[in-house]
Amino acid sequence: TQAQLTEALPVLLGLPWPQLSEFLHSPAYVAQLQRVWSSYAALLIILGYDHDNLPTLTEVLRCSHLLQQTYLRPGNDAVAMTAAQLQSLAKAPVLLPQTVFPLPPAASLHPSPPPPPGWIAPYAIGDLQLLRQRFLRYQAGDIAHIETIMAGERRTVSHSRAERETEHSRDSDERRDGITTTASEEEDRLSEQLQRTVTESVLSDDYQNLVTSYGPPTQATTSGTVTHSRSAGPNPGSRDRTRLARQVLDRSLSRIQRRVVALRSRSRSEASTSSNESVFDNSSGDHNRVGVYRWLNRIYQAYVVNYGTRLMLEFIIPIPARRFIAREQAQLGFDLEKPLSLEQQGIYDYGDITAQNSVTLAGYYGVETITPPPAESRCVSVTLRAGEQVKLAIPQGYRVVGVQVECAPTPPCDQGLSVLVGAQAIPVNSERSGVALFGEENSLPAMVVGQPEDTSPPSGMGIGVSVRARCEPTPNHWAQWQIATYNALSEAARAATTRYYRRIGERPLMVQRPPQLNRSIERKALKNDCLAVLLYRQHTLTGESGWAPGSPPHPVAEEIFAQPRYLQFFDEILEWNEMSYSFYGSSDDPDGGAMPLLPSGQQDGLFSAFLEAQVARVLVPARTERTLAMLYFLSSGMTWFGSDDYVAVDPADAALVLDFLQAQQTEKPAKTVIGEPWEVVVPTTMRVLDPGGFRADIFTDTEGRCV
Repeated sequence: TQAQLTEALPVLLGLPWPQLSEFLHSPAYVAQLQRVWSSYAALLIILGYDHDNLPTLTEVLRCSHLLQQTYLRPGNDAVAMTAAQLQSLAKAPVLLPQTVFPLPPAASLHPSPPPPPGWIAPYAIGDLQLLRQRFLRYQAGDIAHIETIMAGERRTVSHSRAERETEHSRDSDERRDGITTTASEEEDRLSEQLQRTVTESVLSDDYQNLVTSYGPPTQATTSGTVTHSRSAGPNPGSRDRTRLARQVLDRSLSRIQRRVVALRSRSRSEASTSSNESVFDNSSGDHNRVGVYRWLNRIYQAYVVNYGTRLMLEFIIPIPARRFIAREQAQLGFDLEKPLSLEQQGIYDYGDITAQNSVTLAGYYGVETITPPPAESRCVSVTLRAGEQVKLAIPQGYRVVGVQVECAPTPPCDQGLSVLVGAQAIPVNSERSGVALFGEENSLPAMVVGQPEDTSPPSGMGIGVSVRARCEPTPNHWAQWQIATYNALSEAARAATTRYYRRIGERPLMVQRPPQLNRSIERKALKNDCLAVLLYRQHTLTGESGWAPGSPPHPVAEEIFAQPRYLQFFDEILEWNEMSYSFYGSSDDPDGGAMPLLPSGQQDGLFSAFLEAQVARVLVPARTERTLAMLYFLSSGMTWFGSDDYVAVDPADAALVLDFLQAQQTEKPAKTVIGEPWEVVVPTTMRVLDPGGFRADIFTDTEGRCV
């Protein structure tokens, strides 16, 4: 009580009331209290540095606040308070100064931070009431089938059911290889010419005064001269020139294209047949018999249980099934990721194409024939002597925007000389710029005017004047490149989208799973997405990351298991088993889920909604004893592993914390049943033979007549 507190304070502080009141108003007390605040704020900024002193400093601040609210009011009159009010003051959380807290978010370590993987906010504070159920019994329901057997009749009924599932997939991979060959030029043309000349030479004999006289039968005398000569045939040049020209023209570059096509075909067929045979034998009976089959229902008892006051956190998760779908497709060797359109990447017309994004987009769509962008600046130059004139050739698609004139040696050539560039007279060792001054697009005339002043006699020999023109692309030339690049990217984007929709028609069927396993898959996927959102909040506010330096900051969805400290913190606070969720998004949306529904007859409506959902809304309760720690994490990104009795409160959360503390004061006992239980009937596909057999009331009309 307040009386007991009034008696205990002088004893605890060692000062009687007059001296105690004087001390609490003294500058020394205010200075010490300020030191406590400074130390407390420092430990919050570096949370976890000193776990032991933080609760002590919190108790000192609470005690000071209690004295301020109770005994240090204006007029030094004590304010009467009840025991409950004093207890609330003694356990009140510390409200941090708004000028310092919440701490500013950490600066991003990367120039392009990743997009957030979702959204999170406190949803509501109230009593967490959950619907529970327990199985009671099975119970026969409505009539499913009736068999009537007449006296002396014997009937055999056979039921069979066949299911067949066939899956075909075909993948093709085409590759083209180019090989360039050149005709051989290794023959020696000089040897060929000599050989051709020798082959076509003419052999001739010249006889001069050649006389033969005969003596005895075995003797003959020849006198005179014989000259043997060899002369070249027709001039080889005329015919050889034609042949050589034909050989040169016939020589060509040949490109051999090799087309390699790899086809992989997979086929899987499953067939199952179930049959049963029933025999109804009433051949020895004297009366007709009737068999009544009924549907079998499950009976559950449902009741509402109050779990106490909870803080509900709301998560908004975009495309919740994307990672599950990616894993399924990877296991099946099936990639079905829809390519982004140019509009989704911020390209609405050719004017949005830049030198930077053209390279990125070409790599994304696989464009190999894209033309590099025009250079931002090109230079042409020429060196002149006094009195010389020349025209500089401007690169096609460029215009002159600046001219620089330099002279060597200097001095004395910088006096008395100038250069006429286009229509501008530019002194040596100076420069001018501007499209309005120049702007030439084809050629730029330049001429040196004047003579150096101190040469005797005046002469320009030995003096060089350099004219350097700086050029930039013309607007028309840049627009032509943008239009050509935009058309190439648009065509590649359309082709990628066409391939995507063609693959959709070839996608395999989903594997059949029991509903319980589907619920487990949904919960696991949603929990991982919620953890990704929480870790992204931590990374954004603190700058702390589990990635190696230099690696891009992913939205932590793939890195959640690299954060065991935070995973432990979230598992201690959030009640994942009590998660509730709903899915939003049209199943007819072509941009929805990328997986088909379950096979016919085995569809799970909730799981199909999960696969095709654009957005998932998840509600997760936080444990009562750790609610303030969760709010502190959402505002600061830091984990509070200590007790909630010493958690600090950011000014933005003051109203929410006050509502939570007030709700705790009126909290109902936890895990109490609210209202009366009721029974729930769940139909099944099972049938059972009614043991009662024929009943007259089943086969009578509204007037009681037998039908």
